[in-house]
Amino acid sequence: MGSQGWAPVLIHSTGVWLADVANLAPSTLVGVDISDRLFPPPKAHQSFLVHSSLQLPVNWSSRFSLVHQRLMGLAFGADAWKTCIGEYIRALKPGGWVMLEEMDVVFSFGSDFEIPPVSARSISALRSLCATRNIDPDIFPKLADMLTAAGFVDVHVKHLKLPVVDGDNDGLLRTSLDAWRGMKAAVLTLGGLGLGKDEEEFDAYLAAKDAEWRNGNFCLPWIIWTARKPL
Repeated sequence: MGSQGWAPVLIHSTGVWLADVANLAPSTLVGVDISDRLFPPPKAHQSFLVHSSLQLPVNWSSRFSLVHQRLMGLAFGADAWKTCIGEYIRALKPGGWVMLEEMDVVFSFGSDFEIPPVSARSISALRSLCATRNIDPDIFPKLADMLTAAGFVDVHVKHLKLPVVDGDNDGLLRTSLDAWRGMKAAVLTLGGLGLGKDEEEFDAYLAAKDAEWRNGNFCLPWIIWTARKPL
């Protein structure tokens, strides 16, 4: 595994990204997560394994051509980011690449437009939630330097804007609202974080957010970091 062709490791995912890559390159693909709950049935040249990106197997050193991770920004503290980046450079072959993708939902790089009021409330709530979990909400602007400090070269950062509603496609909006519904209990336990002191007020907030995003041209920043392990 990983000794021939292009062998990415997909960190923390349902396997959607890995499946897309499989359609482009018939290579050995490995997906890992801390739980197998969301693993799809593996296809040819695919395997899904339960591992933590903070402690990859010892025998994975210099094994992969690409390591890909996405959507862990509000799960990792600064120390965890350093650890996983260190594990990724260890797991890569010389000349291999790491690719990190994150939705900057707290606008840590700032915004070139005025954030509407309902959305501003959710950003404030997320920042408060990060504080309760010892997570730095402004870690993204620091990741390029962290990649360099770990030994990566050719570090690049790409900024994209994804519309939450794009014509008839409202998938990003629905995904965001579903994520907030999943956090409802935790948010209410903390007093609502300005989004509502009970379920009725919280649900009313989500309805207002739905309306605000559907009636505007709101976009969320999507950030992509790529970096190479030296030869």
